[in-house]
Order: sequence, then structure tokens, then C-alpha cells
Amino acid sequence: MPVEKVKYTYLVVDDMNAAVAFYRDGLGLRLKFQDGERWSEFDAGNGTAIALSSREESGVAATGSVVVFQASDAEALATSLVTRGAKILKRRDMGDHGRLIAIRDPSGSIFQIFEKPVR
Repeated sequence: MPVEKVKYTYLVVDDMNAAVAFYRDGLGLRLKFQDGERWSEFDAGNGTAIALSSREESGVAATGSVVVFQASDAEALATSLVTRGAKILKRRDMGDHGRLIAIRDPSGSIFQIFEKPVR
């Protein structure tokens, strides 16, 4: 049930195309894929990814940055965090892409737990 790794961190942006140009051309990150104005993901080297998200795609209209942790049993981990003062904000089934659970920690920070789809 513990976290396996940090899946990625994403930044919430207002203008996807301008943000993609900034991170691609300014920082030299390799764009792996872009889903219109909703989501873009970059290879940041050494197996690390960083993504850009619209407010709507974040699932909880987050601002700033959001860390996404990967776990084999997201629901069990989320349930254990609730007993430690966290609040589940939203569950999201993304079909073949997996599932996410958005959580607010006791200090008010938002993060997500990602679970790979069962194949």
C-alpha cells in the first residue's frame, strides 16, 4: 500500500500553448505529448516527467503545482490518510489510463494518488 514513486509533478497553467513554448523552448524539455489545452507532458530526464495541466483537467481546479504519487492500491492508501486528517476531494477513473484520487492534507495542500490500470 505505500507510495511506490513520484509519478510526476504538474503545474496548473492558464495558457497551455504559451506554457508549452516556455518549458520546451526556454528550458529545453522534450515534449512527450500534448492533449490540446488540457494536458502536456515533458521528459525531464532520468525517467522524470513534468506536466502542465489546465485548471479543469486537474480535477479539483487546483492552482500552483501538484505532486502525483503512484501506489498499487490508491483507495487503501487514501483511506489510511483520511484517518490521519486528510480529506478526499475527488476520485477519478480514467479508464485505460488508470485512476486518481485527489487529497487535501491536514495543512491544506492538494496532492493526488495515481494507480495504474489493471491489465
